[in-house]
Amino acid sequence: MPGDALRAQLEGERLTLTLTLTLTLTLTLTLTLAIALTLTLTLILTLTLTLTKAVVFFPMLIALLQLLLISFTTLTLVGMYTDPAASYASQLTAVKQTYASALEDASSTAGGLGANASRPVDSFFEALQDVDADRVLWYESLYLGFGFVWSYFFFAAIGTTTISGCVVYYFFMDEDTP
Repeated sequence: MPGDALRAQLEGERLTLTLTLTLTLTLTLTLTLAIALTLTLTLILTLTLTLTKAVVFFPMLIALLQLLLISFTTLTLVGMYTDPAASYASQLTAVKQTYASALEDASSTAGGLGANASRPVDSFFEALQDVDADRVLWYESLYLGFGFVWSYFFFAAIGTTTISGCVVYYFFMDEDTP
């Protein structure tokens, strides 16, 4: 009946909307907690460093973390471009087989799939077969570069905020102020 098809479509859209809202709320809460933890870390570092002479060495710690990050990113990029462990096609085949076997195991546990059941994994891997390996490497490099820039400036922001807090506490806070 046409009403049943429409009802099923609306139910699917409702489920999709519910999952989207749940994911959005989860990500928002996660980001809020991450910001709160960053502020707490900065406050604790500020209070700790204000009371000690370690405030002199804190910028060196930040510089060391940034140097380690630069080294890690450089070595990862060199490794990605000079020594591929396996070709893209062989890696894709191995992953496809792993997912296919996991899907078969899950379907046998759940009572089996029907003979005409679609397997989205197959169409996903068929689409990936058309992607050029150099393009995948470029996207991986882009992802690594974005992560590097994000992490580098995160370390810089923690260092700058902590040192700024130490200066404020030293010059502008009263000793009687808790």
